[in-house]
Amino acid sequence: MLLLFFGSVINASLLARFLLLAVLIGWMAASVVAMRLLCAPAPTPHPRDREPDPGRTSRPTPRNRGDRIATKGTAVAYLTIHRLDGNPDQLLRQKRETFDPTVRALAGQYGALFSVTAKTADGLLVINVWESAEGAAAFTQLPAIQQAQRASGLPRPSSFERYLDAQLDAYQHPGANRPGR
Repeated sequence: MLLLFFGSVINASLLARFLLLAVLIGWMAASVVAMRLLCAPAPTPHPRDREPDPGRTSRPTPRNRGDRIATKGTAVAYLTIHRLDGNPDQLLRQKRETFDPTVRALAGQYGALFSVTAKTADGLLVINVWESAEGAAAFTQLPAIQQAQRASGLPRPSSFERYLDAQLDAYQHPGANRPGR
């Protein structure tokens, strides 16, 4: 096909016919795409995007872990930054042994996207990203989380920052093949 197209550059009448054929094929492809889009069922809105039911409480319900928002590309999220003062090694051990197992079991159901913990010179820095402030608030009110917090012996954060409408850019999908791996 390409040979015929490029061979027709010499003959103007053949070139015009091949260009008309290319336009026709392009319109046909666009029509097929349009028909598929028009015939596809409308996506069902996520429960958090629907209008609230006046008879329901405002507390979000737990969701399945696979029901998270896609983090590939830019998303709007809720960001929290906690600082815990104390011995970094001891704080990290306490967090890992007593608090993190409960958090891992429940956080995803309330819209937690990820958490990063780093040792600092005077304690720990914990950064959490959530789908929404409401999900984070409902998570922290869970009796199991409050009990795990008390059992861990971790101090209250010395500073706590909150940012609504944080921009989240995920540059790599977990498990994606990367050069050098």
